[in-house]
Amino acid sequence: MWDYVSVSGSMEDGRLIEHVAQLHEHFLHPVTVRNARYFPPTDAGYSTEMVEDSAVRYLYPDGKVWRRLFNDETYWDPSLEQKRLLA
Repeated sequence: MWDYVSVSGSMEDGRLIEHVAQLHEHFLHPVTVRNARYFPPTDAGYSTEMVEDSAVRYLYPDGKVWRRLFNDETYWDPSLEQKRLLA
């Protein structure tokens, strides 16, 4: 979107964007894609405002999702203990 509006003004040169459809539930105003075209939000902003519950659950490293990953030993951050000591 930025490239089209600010730089090229064209969609005819094969430029692509990445759309991650499985994340739409985490955003207040998710993007809209129709006919392989990204449509800008009709609300002010860049569609980056997250649903509050998602932001809280995925807050690193203390959100519920990260705590589960650490407890299950699915994920391990070797520097986490040092980061907590510095905080």
